[in-house]
Amino acid sequence: MESHASNRQQVSLVAQEMGEAIRRGVRGRPGQVRVADRNEGRRHVWRFRSGSDGVERFLYVAHSAMTRGAGSAAELMNQLERAEWMERLFGGPATSLVLSPSGSLKAGPKQ
Repeated sequence: MESHASNRQQVSLVAQEMGEAIRRGVRGRPGQVRVADRNEGRRHVWRFRSGSDGVERFLYVAHSAMTRGAGSAAELMNQLERAEWMERLFGGPATSLVLSPSGSLKAGPKQ
């Protein structure tokens, strides 16, 4: 029971830290981009709505990836940056991306 609560707390902390970094990152995007986030099953999801095209985009991160190791928010953001997540999400055909527990970034479910 204690482990489950600890994992929930870590997911919450990592989600908050990642959310802050994500919001800072999208501020430089053309047009206004609104960001919302929530827990969804075994993953956390960020939703992006751009004022320029109105399209909704999504970034999914597995909870298991969020609870691995110390400083995991910074490591997850580094993985996303290396995979050029913003360029792929806002400039490519994909409207959703999934960061798996193994660290790979792939096209996500169709929205």
